[in-house]
Amino acid sequence: MVKIKVNCFELSKSRILAGYTVAEFAEKIGCSRQNLYMIESGKTRPTPALSQKIAKILGIQFSGIFSIVEGE
Repeated sequence: MVKIKVNCFELSKSRILAGYTVAEFAEKIGCSRQNLYMIESGKTRPTPALSQKIAKILGIQFSGIFSIVEGE
């Protein structure tokens, strides 16, 4: 099974530098504020599709925030 590992600090920093609040960014990527908070705090992992969407909207490479972990 493929899972996505998040660099929480880089995700939060990238969102803030892009000028989004948690609420604005959650709406932009199509998830709840609570879910985005859980992702940014490392309490949950995004799906591969959501992680790609996040990277695209922030205009950064996937590997700048996320890494793929297999068989965890």
